[in-house]
Amino acid sequence: MQCPGCARSNPETARFCSQCGARLHLACESCGSESPAGSRFCGGCGAPLSDSLNAQRLDHSTSTGTSGATNHDQRPERRQVTALFIDMIGSTDLSVQLDEEEFRDIIFSYRDTCASAVRRFDGTIIRYIGDGLLVCFGFPVAHEDDPVRAVRAALSLLNDMRQLNSQESSSKPLIHVRMGMHTGIVIAGDLRSSGTFETMGILGDTPNIASRLQQMAPADTLVISETTARLVGSLFELQSLGSHQIRGTQGATNLYQVVAEKLDPGHDALRAVHPMVGRGQELALLHDRFTQTINGEGQLVLIAAEAGAGKTRLVREFKEALAGTKASSVTCYCSAYNQSSALYPIVELIRRALNLDSLGAVEDKLARIEEVFAGLESVTADAVGLIAELLELPVSSPKHELAPSQRRELLLDVLTHWLLRQSEQQPVLFIVEDLHWADASTSSLLARLIQRISARQVMAIFTFRPEFKAEWMLEAHGTRLGLRRLSPIEARILVKQVVGAAIIPTDVIELVVTKTGGIPLFIEELTKTVLEGNVSASSENDLRLASAVDSIPSTLRGSLAARLDRLKVAKPLAQIAATLGRVFDRQVLSAVTGESEAALHDQLAELLRDDFLQQHGVLGHAKYSFRHALIQDAAYDSLLKSERQALHRKIAEVLSSQFPTVVAATPEVVAQHYTAANLNEPAILHWEAAGKKAAERSANVEAASHFASALAALRRLPDTVERARRELSLEIDRGSQLLATKGNAAPEVETVFSRACELSERLGEHHMLFRALYGLMMFCIVRGQLEKANALGVRLVERAELANDRDLLLQAKRPLGLTLFYLGQFAVAKTALEEALRLYDPDRHHHHRFEYGSDPAVLAQCNLAWTEWFMGLADSAVADSARAIDRAVQLDHPHSLGFAVSFEASIRQARGEAVEALEAAERAINVGRKYRFPYWSAWGQMLRGWAVGKLGDLREGAAEIEQGLADYRATGAELMRPYGLMLLAETVAAAGDAQHALHLLDEVGVTISTNKTLFCEPELHRLRGEFILAGNRGSPKALDLIRRAADLAHGMGAQALELRAILSLASATQGAERAATLERLGRLYGQMAEGFGTADMISAARLLSLNTGQNTDA
Repeated sequence: MQCPGCARSNPETARFCSQCGARLHLACESCGSESPAGSRFCGGCGAPLSDSLNAQRLDHSTSTGTSGATNHDQRPERRQVTALFIDMIGSTDLSVQLDEEEFRDIIFSYRDTCASAVRRFDGTIIRYIGDGLLVCFGFPVAHEDDPVRAVRAALSLLNDMRQLNSQESSSKPLIHVRMGMHTGIVIAGDLRSSGTFETMGILGDTPNIASRLQQMAPADTLVISETTARLVGSLFELQSLGSHQIRGTQGATNLYQVVAEKLDPGHDALRAVHPMVGRGQELALLHDRFTQTINGEGQLVLIAAEAGAGKTRLVREFKEALAGTKASSVTCYCSAYNQSSALYPIVELIRRALNLDSLGAVEDKLARIEEVFAGLESVTADAVGLIAELLELPVSSPKHELAPSQRRELLLDVLTHWLLRQSEQQPVLFIVEDLHWADASTSSLLARLIQRISARQVMAIFTFRPEFKAEWMLEAHGTRLGLRRLSPIEARILVKQVVGAAIIPTDVIELVVTKTGGIPLFIEELTKTVLEGNVSASSENDLRLASAVDSIPSTLRGSLAARLDRLKVAKPLAQIAATLGRVFDRQVLSAVTGESEAALHDQLAELLRDDFLQQHGVLGHAKYSFRHALIQDAAYDSLLKSERQALHRKIAEVLSSQFPTVVAATPEVVAQHYTAANLNEPAILHWEAAGKKAAERSANVEAASHFASALAALRRLPDTVERARRELSLEIDRGSQLLATKGNAAPEVETVFSRACELSERLGEHHMLFRALYGLMMFCIVRGQLEKANALGVRLVERAELANDRDLLLQAKRPLGLTLFYLGQFAVAKTALEEALRLYDPDRHHHHRFEYGSDPAVLAQCNLAWTEWFMGLADSAVADSARAIDRAVQLDHPHSLGFAVSFEASIRQARGEAVEALEAAERAINVGRKYRFPYWSAWGQMLRGWAVGKLGDLREGAAEIEQGLADYRATGAELMRPYGLMLLAETVAAAGDAQHALHLLDEVGVTISTNKTLFCEPELHRLRGEFILAGNRGSPKALDLIRRAADLAHGMGAQALELRAILSLASATQGAERAATLERLGRLYGQMAEGFGTADMISAARLLSLNTGQNTDA
């Protein structure tokens, strides 16, 4: 027999432990038979063993500061605990006033009372400090509600002290206490140093803060910290004590005095504030079973699901849906604290149903019981007496002596009759929550009850966790309902419901969804944790939010730790597996642990059986994954940091020496372990290899992250010239990836390339300086700093020509052509872009897409295409755009493709082809979202909005353009903002709001004058004139604006814009000016050699034909 105090094995015949002296057997109060410690019912007569007897098994463990359920040897680990510090008031004065033995008796009485209250809620007395006690909840065994247990223990102690004081003689001094409580992370376990050893100790700020709060508490009260209050506040009445500065802590914190536990704790408090997600089918099934119930076919529904899956929420939703019907509901709540209390859920149900707590006198309560139960069929006076005894009310001796087994049978029969009688008048919904915590008598009662509901209007719903098993359940006929985890789509919906009006980046939402594994409670609590860090919209705040996702919510730490503590032998293996990662290989795990195959098999089997892991593949070559990331985090977080570091080092060495193919395929994996082991040199090498490997497969986000990790490890090395050279290379590599993932205008891009410029000049690295200047030029272009970008472009060309380097010249001419295009210098832009294409050699330059982030030929070709449209070469534009897209597809390079299809959408918009523009825009959006290129998805969104408006839905189109503009600006970009605003102005004007359109164009004018995006200036003046004419036909100002547009376009060589302005002018003028305008139109039309199928050219041909009769066929 195993001792409940120290886990020592003892002979079955032993009555006391040979190691520690703890009692091993319990004596039954009914028949005197002895039963093993921990038994719930007597083996001799079947009578329930009382709490006082069951408590015998814990006497030793509480007094020594250990838990009877745990191994005596406790390896130190990190844990969240709730520390309760109890102090006896005035003990120093009493020690002076009283005789030593009298003082001893008072101290012992005080300590015994404290120990009893602590034991009642599975707490542990860590140490006695004079007249004070440090008590811990959550160690050595965690429960999912340790803070709640701690508060209940403290309130129970206050009540016990009042009773103790009332029993003492007037000559003895009264005992008063004050208590403080705080929840936080500690190091807990057997704490050893070179000269000291403490068994079952805890270290950290948490117990110290609890002690300081105790000092601030009034007599006979409990003061709790804000952290603890957040975890228990819904269950207790709290009185705010205001904000206080606690010695040894940073900043002030709110403190609370616990007044009392709320009535019906935990159920009203759990009322949902968000609509239920993803349980429509389950709810429909419950309604179907209820329909059968009201037809006289009693139903049993067994709902099994893991903690947090939403069992209680589903039942509550169903109850509320039946609120308008004639059905009544009866709910029993099983309690983790009362698993040894016979029929506890039923006792509490009777108290609530009969409203006994509202009756003061015992006689009134007995009368109420008599009134309710005496009228039941076949219920005797003895049976009514048993109900009173069950409720701990004094009754006279029964008329007939009954054996314990007869008493139990009679009691269960009476309760069954009482529960079923309610269904005679109306349908009854009988709910039992948390059946896994039911005592054996309650389980027996339920087994009896469900056998009698088949022909009654009773629908019984029992909720429990999957590991719970009862023999009667195997034979019961009913509906078994499991709650699946939420799908990613449903999880996102739930996150957004919790977020409400707050703004959280999409990437952070995805992290929450991934981390929580579809468990509703985890999703809600992790989202709330993230929201607590959501202060403002900024990249720095995004990092803070992402960091919040990586933390374990304090509301979940208890339940996760409890799951780990319930493991029999596999907890250390779970910690090692968690260090390996979310997914790990069995062979690697075996090599790291050094466990025998048999031991490893048994431990993995336990982790699989208890739903920690899922297996992929066959034994020997199997891979395993944690079912959700939070349980992995909890296992990893419980390790001491020194243990983590040692484990990571061992894993890295094992991977490097025994699994070279794994390292070659996934260098980022071993890099993570080297980094966590603080081995920076090998970490840098592997992070750099991982970055290059990711870049080569166009995994730009991952590549940027890997290069950043390499830089972080590099900066932990001494500052030397060699370190600077390595940093320069990594900065350039990272910057190239950021151009794609963040957008050229992101602040990080400027920071990275500015640093690279500084390092290049310091080291005299001319080639690297070119790369750095190129990156800065990209930043300036998209930021709308075109004059600065042009100067950088000229500088790049000069450096390339000076070096006589064809490769550099290619990468100088291409962005210079782009800059000149945006500056409205179309002819020279065309020349530069065509020269870049001539310099491009597919075999020689295919790697440039990885070095510079995009393929230069794709970019030059699509940029040339848009330039050609402006210059009146509309068909050439379509052809070159198609070539650019084809090249990007052949190269299988997503960022180059995003560039090409975005320009294609703009070319199609310029040609007035809404259907084709919509197709290209949606393609840009898809590429941007799939590969996380926010710049291109925003560009696509603006063009999609224009196309939707053109195709008839002006309101939706305008909304999409506005969203695209917002997303575009969120990347830091300003370059295309005037263009997007003009698309929006055109759309809202078409919807009849010319004034709003003009206001938008005012903003365009200001922006163009600042950033010199002159390529769209002629269109700005033309549209402004058109919108003024819409409200003031013949307005001289409007006509001047359109004339200015035509003249400006002519000077820029932008025949397409000149044609459009002349068409606007022709439709707005009369007489001689109209004739002159048409003559100008004819000359321009005659100069244009292609594009005759575009809308503008068709309009021009029609107008010329109607007014001059000239032949306009091409």
